[in-house]
Amino acid sequence: MFTLAQTIFALHAFFIASARANCHFTVYAEENYGTGSGTHTYSSSCDAPFGGCTDIKELNDRVRSFKFQSNGHHVITLWKDAGCKGAFLGQSVGSWSKPNISKAAQEMSSFSLALYDF
Repeated sequence: MFTLAQTIFALHAFFIASARANCHFTVYAEENYGTGSGTHTYSSSCDAPFGGCTDIKELNDRVRSFKFQSNGHHVITLWKDAGCKGAFLGQSVGSWSKPNISKAAQEMSSFSLALYDF
């Protein structure tokens, strides 16, 4: 028989594992999710340690649109410079799509993910 604390811990671990497996971040070098000049999907980042930073090397300073698909348990934060430094460009809990982004956001060079504490 499990104690209440063991049951709660197991359920929390299950929800964290489920949340980690369900997010994808795709950046595009063209507006409206066009793929002519480059598309890069960062889905493995959802399995990486949370709080870590991922640099967008392939489209550094050339992002024109993006899609973040999540089951609602992730927070994505966008940064101007590599290493999740420089200007804070935006943040969302759950899915977020932008077919056309601002001039400032086009300079996005990195992003970080965290698990939303539900």
